Amino acid sequence: MIKTMWSLTRNRRKRFGALILLSIIVSLSRLSPSLLVGLGIGYLQNGTTPDAQAEAWMAGLFGLLICGWLTRVPAKLMQFRLAADVRTAFIVQLVQRLFAAPLAWHDRQHSGDTLSRLNQSSVALYSFTMSQFGYFEALLAVVVPLAILFALSPLVCLSSLLAYSIIAAVCLLVDRSQQQNWVREAEAYQGVHVPVIDGLRNILSIYASRGRARVEESVRSGVDGLNAASLRNVRATEAKWTTVDFLATMVSFGLLLLYVAKSHADGASLSLAKVFIVMAFSQSGLMALLSNVNNVSAYARSRAEFKLAQPILSLQTEAPPLPKLNHDWSEIRLLNVAFAYEHSASERKIFDKLAVKLDRGRHYALMGANGCGKSTLLKILAGLHTPSAGRLMIDGVETNFAALQSIATLIPQQVELLAGSVESNMFAQADRPESKERRALADSLIKAASSAPGAMVLEDGVNYSGGQRQRLALARGLLSSTDGSLFVIDEPTSSIDAESEAEIMEALRAAFVGSTLIVSIHNQELAGDFDDILVLRDGQIEAPQPAIVREIEFQHE
Repeated sequence: MIKTMWSLTRNRRKRFGALILLSIIVSLSRLSPSLLVGLGIGYLQNGTTPDAQAEAWMAGLFGLLICGWLTRVPAKLMQFRLAADVRTAFIVQLVQRLFAAPLAWHDRQHSGDTLSRLNQSSVALYSFTMSQFGYFEALLAVVVPLAILFALSPLVCLSSLLAYSIIAAVCLLVDRSQQQNWVREAEAYQGVHVPVIDGLRNILSIYASRGRARVEESVRSGVDGLNAASLRNVRATEAKWTTVDFLATMVSFGLLLLYVAKSHADGASLSLAKVFIVMAFSQSGLMALLSNVNNVSAYARSRAEFKLAQPILSLQTEAPPLPKLNHDWSEIRLLNVAFAYEHSASERKIFDKLAVKLDRGRHYALMGANGCGKSTLLKILAGLHTPSAGRLMIDGVETNFAALQSIATLIPQQVELLAGSVESNMFAQADRPESKERRALADSLIKAASSAPGAMVLEDGVNYSGGQRQRLALARGLLSSTDGSLFVIDEPTSSIDAESEAEIMEALRAAFVGSTLIVSIHNQELAGDFDDILVLRDGQIEAPQPAIVREIEFQHE
């Protein structure tokens, strides 16, 4: 965490140095009054303080206090700006890594768990950065009293240092034993966040299926696990602070008695000023030590929460550069492709030695029974899934499957709309060349969805019907594919009426003249309008037969 904070403040080192300087000024201004009060007591005891000197002493005392007050505010504001910059840079870095990660990585993660990790780790780093002012202040608040005690009595100073070391060692040992408990407590929060996010994301199903009790049960189980982890930490923490409080009290009285005994043994007269200074600075040193111990504990807890970001930090900031494919390609071949999802309900491979051939400019209807792998094949053709085996040949040259992303656009079966406006959901880019035909079709689809570009879209598009959402998804795909030569669509009209479905399919074929179009469909009547029909059965592409096509359509119904 320290390394991350330091790297994110690379361009702000001057501000960091200024923050340390202000911390020193504030600490000295807060510690100096005790020394001045002690000296004043000495002057009063000896009766050697003229009125003019007393006035100067009082002015110096209030001057130091005012200096501390005036310096603390800008120091805190500077610290906030530094912490805010670090938090912004860290969150942006995590988001960059998340959206550069392969689709397969996201398939293995729960989005609620990922969001919780991002939130907890960024809060931990922000809190740690905000505490830098307190760290330096507390450290100086230990060093300065020790220096003053050394000037009064080296024996008392060394005894203080020994006592401080013992207290610090006790705290560090307890904190070290708690490290795993803090990690478990931080991880336990996921058991609360995940079922809540799942329930909110699927709120319609929860209400319709009367699943509220199931969600509450999952949340209660998560909270029970969190409370159990927290209880272990509370027990260890309270035992630590009870021990530390007892030791600190004994040390405070012990140092004062040691100084009195040492003065008596040396035959020196006991000065009230020195007694006050020893008492004041031994106590302030102890309080500062306890503050440092608390800072160390807070750092350890923050570090445990920061570690939650490790799965995200292990990702690359940017996706590896992909070879740019020539948009003038003529033929794509998939050879001996094998694919299986990790942790799937079935151990069988979805594909094994699958072979597919696509010609430039032809339009294909992809048909097959539910669960046969049509969606998976389309994701492979879009470069979003990498097979466990197989080769991709483009015009006879083997290349990386991910390179297909440079020429392919996928409209997935599951329509995903973001909260915002219709326009913001189109992901339009000003520098992207446009196709007039595709732009016109996209505009007509948006209009058919009874929407203007500025119309609002609620989370997941719940204020739109299934057909409207599919139209918006098609429009988005059309606008993002204006420079693409391979367009793959997964059941784009399953929620649209038959008459509109036929019109949309005809418009799609017209908009993609010269480009390769692959559409997953179940309606046999639409299949005849395509150049070729690809039938996926038992992990292989078969030549379409009327009986097979009817069986596919029947299974879908």
